[in-house]
Amino acid sequence: MSSGAIPMTVDQFWAKTRQEGPCLVYTGYRDRKGYGELSFQFRRMKAHRLAYELTHGSIPEGEFICHRCDNPPCILPEHLFAGTPKDNIQDACRKMRMHYGEAQGVHVLTEENVRAIRRTYVRGVVTHAALAAEFGVAASTIQHVLDGKHWGWLK
Repeated sequence: MSSGAIPMTVDQFWAKTRQEGPCLVYTGYRDRKGYGELSFQFRRMKAHRLAYELTHGSIPEGEFICHRCDNPPCILPEHLFAGTPKDNIQDACRKMRMHYGEAQGVHVLTEENVRAIRRTYVRGVVTHAALAAEFGVAASTIQHVLDGKHWGWLK
């Protein structure tokens, strides 16, 4: 989007939409991730954030505007909600949009390793340091596995 873009009006904004299934999508410029982007009142902003502000009021400081529908160009107010960065990540995990565990790509441990670490530690005969050495990770990683900060979904 060029820096000299002429800001659009509210009516022009809503006119740049079309219904696609259950979503109302922004048909103007989209960034490489598919989110609408525009100049409004001399501010460059994302279309879904503007739609939220126009219908729900100002966005709380530091919060994201998330999509219930997971459709980046959607600006339907009912599909949008404000959330913290943590809320956004948790929403993505619930919807299986984030890679984690063995699918994450840079994992060292496997699900089998994690289960073995937990089984072994419950018996109480091995230290974090010994488990770390055996599995090639830091002792802090063992602690995170044991307290559920890493691989918490795995039971």
